[in-house]
Amino acid sequence: MIVDPTLTLGLLRIISFLETPDHTRFPLRTDVARETIRMFAGCADLNGEDAVTHVPDSSPTTLKLVVDYCEFHYNNPDPSQAVVQEWDRNLLSLEQR
Repeated sequence: MIVDPTLTLGLLRIISFLETPDHTRFPLRTDVARETIRMFAGCADLNGEDAVTHVPDSSPTTLKLVVDYCEFHYNNPDPSQAVVQEWDRNLLSLEQR
């Protein structure tokens, strides 16, 4: 399964994919993908443009949360902003369900 890139990226060009063991792919910009890969120990770096990087020991649900987290924080780097703090609180409340 490939997650619809228009839902994830809007009009930005997709240049990388992260893939779970069940072959679910998440499209994202390379700069965000590098940040996401750092969240998973043991993953290789990106293999170039239009690369598919396999993320072992991940489920689609978990990888989607990590990708969302990295995209949001990449685009909102100031953790003191109220919107960032609220977003993080909402994410943590999801994890506790």
